[in-house]
Amino acid sequence: MKIFIYGGTGYIGRSLISGLSNKYKLFASSRNKKTTIKKIRILSEKEDKKKIERKLRDSDLILIANGPSFEDSKKELFSYVKYLNKQIKFLLKEKKKNAKIVYFSSIHVYENYESHEANISNLLNLRSHYAIRNIVCENLLLSKFRKQNINVIRLSNIFGIQKDLLKLSSSEFRLSVNNFCLNVVNNKKIMINSNLNEKRNFISINDFINFIEKGFILKKYKFGPIINYTSRSEISLKQLINIIKLQSTKLKLKKPNIKYRNTTKNSKINYKFKIDDVINSSLEPKTLIKDEIKNTLKKIKKLI
Repeated sequence: MKIFIYGGTGYIGRSLISGLSNKYKLFASSRNKKTTIKKIRILSEKEDKKKIERKLRDSDLILIANGPSFEDSKKELFSYVKYLNKQIKFLLKEKKKNAKIVYFSSIHVYENYESHEANISNLLNLRSHYAIRNIVCENLLLSKFRKQNINVIRLSNIFGIQKDLLKLSSSEFRLSVNNFCLNVVNNKKIMINSNLNEKRNFISINDFINFIEKGFILKKYKFGPIINYTSRSEISLKQLINIIKLQSTKLKLKKPNIKYRNTTKNSKINYKFKIDDVINSSLEPKTLIKDEIKNTLKKIKKLI
């Protein structure tokens, strides 16, 4: 199995490279810089077009993990859609005929999280640039490739440090929970501007890599075109803070200095999702939030 990763320098891309490079032949690209991660050379889409063409022709699985973050989607909405449309034309021309494409989207495309049907009336198409960008990109991909060759994975709030990662970068800490853990280890103040009673759904990066490996590399299971990958439970931000404090104490770190301003209203969205495909494959997230927080704190303490 040969795998090509779009977005090799981002959080998910770096984690996939770290977790899979010892077992599989990986190729990766970045929209910007060249670098090397665990002996995998990250090709620049600006400078290495011919090399990328050759790698795509040789790849069995293509993972698209380079979408802008929630914060960056507002300024990159149209530029990224334009970029992806160009890459789709490129893939239609250059990729191996039966190569599988997987696009990493978000559960935040849903407007009503209690409704699980993947139809346009239930999409969060007017609420945020992040949701709009994912909806448009999903539809672009699903309309251009045959159903057996494309999967869209709508991800919950993913966090943690991949267990085999040897070096940290800024990409790991663009996620709020990882950043909280970094500030705890560095004994820095954490300020949270949100409603502490609002619940959110979290999943471990290590569970997600296991899902990708068994579901799409080893091909042990079959999935529909759109997959919700989330846990079956959710916790409030207040519960999350208490878990961070407890695990910090267990690791004998200094007591976290966590402050908050309850400045936002509860959205009243219920974070429950239909994840039958994932449950039936026995690949649903298994790691408890408290264990992932502990592992993240330990990993950051070791690597900084």
